[in-house]
Amino acid sequence: MNYVILLIISLRIGMIKAHIVLLYPEFENLIKV
Repeated sequence: MNYVILLIISLRIGMIKAHIVLLYPEFENLIKV
């Protein structure tokens, strides 16, 4: 019900995925799947 928490979680997940793609480009396809 608290949209702020959901927004923060989604932003954190997005940042984590971005870091994974930057550090391990070969895993980009795995993330997209």
